[in-house]
Amino acid sequence: MIPPPSGGYFFCAVYILFMSSVDSVYAMLDDRASRYGGTVAQMLDITPPSLWDSPTELTSFWDQRDLSHVFPQSTHAWLADDWDNILPESPAVNRGRGADVMSDVEIVNAQLDNELLALDIETMSLDDSGDFASDLIDMAFA
Repeated sequence: MIPPPSGGYFFCAVYILFMSSVDSVYAMLDDRASRYGGTVAQMLDITPPSLWDSPTELTSFWDQRDLSHVFPQSTHAWLADDWDNILPESPAVNRGRGADVMSDVEIVNAQLDNELLALDIETMSLDDSGDFASDLIDMAFA
């Protein structure tokens, strides 16, 4: 059996136990978004849609992603809360770049990496639920 991405089986079990309700996933997404003046709807807009139907998939994806700024907050503070300036990215890549502006190639690489991660996560999850996705979308876009 293939272990879940980062954290092993115990980590996955914790997600299933504590992040299985729409309310808990919404709260996690809201917490991440609010740090940059965002909403859950904005978080979903930058999350691969194939993950929206699973609490495990959403939490796994966001556990492995930073909210990265195309134009860094340190040099472009006025864009820190501009969601056209924010995208998910690997923490190692984001933090390794430091205060440099993302190049077009880095933006495309981040988008591709997000889709590949989503495919990996999607193949290991068994808790897809149309009802979960519908409820989360209703809450986020209400």
